[in-house]
Parts: sequence; C-alpha cells; structure tokens
Amino acid sequence: MNLSLERFYRQFNEKTDRVSAVLDGMREGSFRLFIPTPLSEDQPGTIAQIKAALPHITNVVRKPYVTLRTQTTKVRAERAGALSPEGIRNTIRDGKIWKQHEGEIRPEYIYAVEREDDYNSYENRMVKALIDRLIRFLRTPLRITKESIPSLYESYFQVSHLNKLDLIKFMQTDTFRQAKARTYEDYTDLVRLKTRIGAYRQSPFYKTMEQYPVFSGSLEMTNLLTHNEDYHHCARLWSFLETQGSAVSTLTEAQGRNAYALFIFFGLVRAYRDLGFTLKDDPYILSADHTYRIPATTLENEDFLVELWSPQDKYMQISVQAKAVRHKEKYKIRLVEDLEITPEAGVDYYLSLYPTPYSDIAACVVPNNLNSIQDLTSIARITVLTFASEHSVYGNYCLVCGNPEVSENHGNVTCDVCGAHYNFLAGDRLWLHHFRILR
Repeated sequence: MNLSLERFYRQFNEKTDRVSAVLDGMREGSFRLFIPTPLSEDQPGTIAQIKAALPHITNVVRKPYVTLRTQTTKVRAERAGALSPEGIRNTIRDGKIWKQHEGEIRPEYIYAVEREDDYNSYENRMVKALIDRLIRFLRTPLRITKESIPSLYESYFQVSHLNKLDLIKFMQTDTFRQAKARTYEDYTDLVRLKTRIGAYRQSPFYKTMEQYPVFSGSLEMTNLLTHNEDYHHCARLWSFLETQGSAVSTLTEAQGRNAYALFIFFGLVRAYRDLGFTLKDDPYILSADHTYRIPATTLENEDFLVELWSPQDKYMQISVQAKAVRHKEKYKIRLVEDLEITPEAGVDYYLSLYPTPYSDIAACVVPNNLNSIQDLTSIARITVLTFASEHSVYGNYCLVCGNPEVSENHGNVTCDVCGAHYNFLAGDRLWLHHFRILR
C-alpha cells in the first residue's frame, strides 16, 4: 500500500463533511492532495540502532559461541588417536571388528574419540535469522527514502519512450525541489547498511548455519543472550525490529480501494476547479463501515456542465454536457490497483497505483508524485478542450489532422482519418471531445 495514500485518507474527518469543505481545505493548505512519501519519524533512530548493533553482529559472525561435541567414531586401528572409556567399551562389544592376526585376536577397527565444534545452538540460529530479517527490514526504508529523492525517469513514469525534446516540453522542474539533504544522507546510510549486512551472508558462520533448522517463534532470553555482550546486543536489535511498524499500512483492503477512489475523485474535482469550474451542487460525503462514498457531483462554467460519479467497483464516470448544443460525452475511467493493466472495452482512461506502459490513455497516478496532479488535470482538460476557430474553415477541414473531407451534422463534425469529433459552441469556438493519436 502506498503510504502517502494512507496519509491522504487519514485527512478525512467530521470537518470534511461536504465536497466544498475538502476544496476549501485544499485552498487553505489544511487538506493536501500531493503528499510526499512519508518517512518514519524515527528513521534516524532506526539507522542508529542498526549501526550500534553491527559491531556486535560482526563479532558473533567472526567468533561465534560454539559447544564442543564429543563422539566416538569407528576408524582403522592404526589411525586411531585417543581412546575414551566409552570407545573401549564399544570396541569390545563389537565382535565384527575383531580379527585374528599372527595368532592373536586384535581389533581391525577402534571406536576412537572425535571432537568437533557444534554451531547449532538457539542463539546462533537467532543471529542468522537476525541477518536475514535485517535484509528484509531494510527494503522498506530504502524504497521510501529513494521515492523521496525524485529522478527524471521515476518522476515521469512513462518518459522512457519519449525523446529529449518531448521531455523538455512538459517537464515540471519544481518536482526536484522536493529532495532534502537529510533524506539523501539517510538513503546513503541505508545503502551502506544493506551492503554490510549482505556481506554477512558470505561468511563461513552464515553458510554453516544454513545447514541447521530455521529460527522461529518469539525470542526467549537465554543466559548467553542475557550475559554475553555481543549476543545481548543482537537480542536487543531483534526486539527493536519487532516493535517497528511505521512503514506498514494500517488500511484494510476495502479502505485502500476507497482511499484511491477518493484521491482520483478529488484530484479531478480540483482539476476542474483550477480550470475555472465551480460547484453547482455540494453533496455530503457519506460514511459507512469506515469507508466514504460521494454522490454524483456537478461542476459548471459558462460552457459546460460536468458530472462526476465517485468510483464504484473500480470504475469512475465523467459526463460532460455542452450548454450551447445538445451533445453529451461520457468518459469511463478504470482504477487499477494491480501491477498489470488488462484492456477493457469501453474504458477511456486507466489510472494505476503502479508504473504503467507508455500510452496516451494510461497513467500512474499516486499522491506522492507531483506530476500525478498534472496527469489528472490533463484528463480533466481534455474532456472540455475548446479552441478559438472559424466555423467556415473547420466545418470542412479537420482541426486535428487537416483532412479536407469531414462530415458535419448539426454542428457535430466527424473525421474518419483521425477519429476527431468536435462541436461548434458559439461563434468562434469549438469543443474537441475525441481524437486519436496518428501512428
């Protein structure tokens, strides 16, 4: 779940009882549509805790506490080393190893004593599990801090398919003012920590511990974890990681879908407001089962009535009615919360929580990317796109592709080449409500 989306969702309360209240909050700055990726409030403290424990983890990895395991093993008599009372008893009991040699009965094999270090202890399994846990744990703060440092390709999710001239035409350079030196320092520290911890996985200790059962269950403080300084610091770090939940979304699946629907809805409402539209009605924001629903909302300017339906079942609809002519356009938007976009008939635009393939009908729209607001504004604008024009010219000549053979029916012009549809509103203005990009 996008953590910025959760923070956007948490802004809704009893004061945001109407659509106008949210818009007023946006205007005053008390309600935000763009929310940079939130960092854990204890991010520096988390880094410090891990840094403080690393020397102790290193000491354990280099010189772990091991027990000496003694066992008797059958070896050839001439190679046998020390004998133990148990080894002698086992040798005497095993009649198969006794052979006659030069008139004497002698053992061909002897149960000799062998001693080896045993790494398989509760504490060592915990340290090995701690290394794995740290690698997993660092993925989230690394992703969060990286998202907080904008780069060209990550801020503009689809620009990899554009040339540099196209990119310069629409690039919003204010995007890169989000980056803070403190965030970069945290990101650098986290990268270094991940590298150091990753190196533990190449150590003889880690590779030895891979042979033994995986540590599981809650941590219990043994004598070694309590009194040995290195193991004690490892146990403290384990307990600290147990308490860290700042990077985990607390929204349910239904609330997550609801949050994304609200973000898209109010992003579009704000976009129309910025284009000069005002609320014609001001519906209440209805609340039930910890989610929100908004009745159809209508905005207007001198040319259009725009009606937006709050998303239901992942679909949202925009209806645009021109006041001067009897023509209405409907646009269907699909909200995508999966990694893949599946094309559907009748859908005009796809808005996704994840980066999308390059397309003129799909965009990744999230609250922690400033350009997502621009994408929503572009969709709103394209539904009410008007041009100053000459009826005598563009009633016969396509405004979009220049095709000189267009058809007009009661002010509704259609071009078969580029699929352009437009209406003349009044005098020298027309409304372009549909066209295709020429391939």
